Amino acid sequence: MKKYAVFVCSLILLLSAFWACKPKAGGVASKAQDLFSLLPEDVQGVIAVNVVEGMKIETVAEFMKKAQEEGEFKEFVEKTGIDPTKDIRFLAVGLKMGGEKKQQGVGVVNLSYDKEALLAAMRKDGDVGEAEYNGVTIYSPPRDDVDEEEMRLAFLDEANIVAGSPGLVEAAVDVFQGRKKNAFASAGLKPLIKEAKKDSLVWGAVLIPPEALKETSGQVPMLGSVDAVQSVLLSFDYRDKNILLEFKGKGTDEAKLKQVADMLNGLKAFGGMLAAEKPEFGELMSKIEVTSGKDHVTIAAVLPEDLIKKLAAAAEDILPKTDPETAEEPTEEDLSEEDQYEQPGSF
Repeated sequence: MKKYAVFVCSLILLLSAFWACKPKAGGVASKAQDLFSLLPEDVQGVIAVNVVEGMKIETVAEFMKKAQEEGEFKEFVEKTGIDPTKDIRFLAVGLKMGGEKKQQGVGVVNLSYDKEALLAAMRKDGDVGEAEYNGVTIYSPPRDDVDEEEMRLAFLDEANIVAGSPGLVEAAVDVFQGRKKNAFASAGLKPLIKEAKKDSLVWGAVLIPPEALKETSGQVPMLGSVDAVQSVLLSFDYRDKNILLEFKGKGTDEAKLKQVADMLNGLKAFGGMLAAEKPEFGELMSKIEVTSGKDHVTIAAVLPEDLIKKLAAAAEDILPKTDPETAEEPTEEDLSEEDQYEQPGSF
């Protein structure tokens, strides 16, 4: 009897450990990848964002501090009741690509929010459509343009909002209610998720549809070997005032993957030639490493924060500056001249 009791206790402990390790569907998430349990199995790509840790980056914190002083940010917080600097925890995105249909996406945000405040903010911008789907209200936010992509939004529970393409939002509701499997069950994504650098601020895994790269390589001969890339792992992180980037293309044709690496190194060398005119651009090229192996080609870089600031400043110098207070409104004559170029058959 004593042995039987020990066995039962051990079994209970084992099952408890198993369920503790399983991603929780819904509620407050403990890490970004928990939200993959709310994305449908048939997505072809997943991206996870640790918003909490991202807000701690010095540059991001400074940017958000400046944004808080501006009217638009204050207005957003007042209208929605959401302060991005402290209310948003994690974000997960699911992607469906290629084929005859347009690319589709769905995002799940794990946050503290006031449903009524959000709905009130949406309704101030226009009519909000409502439809029931398996007991869940799915909202259609107002669109600025009839040609704009349709979007749907649903409040899954007190901590999770799903938004994106109509079909994928409904699929996420099905996953939440247990009628469909989630992204962790994807045979293609599962090994990639396992391999991904999940301790990064932003990371993802994407399956590349063969037809997508074949079309690209057919149009640009220089990219002839790029169809060897069957999937991509990506990561973005920030450590010791350095930004760490990595894109790893996975495949099975080692020779073609090496050709892709050689092509990328050629482009890198060409970019380095601009160093005389733009030293910061040459410094950027020197920080990028392209390597290949039996089953991968990798682009990696460790970019000092100071370099990012230099590049941002250089970009500002290149972009034309316009003073909104002195900018002239287009005249009727200007508009009529523009319209003639928009007529069918004109060039």
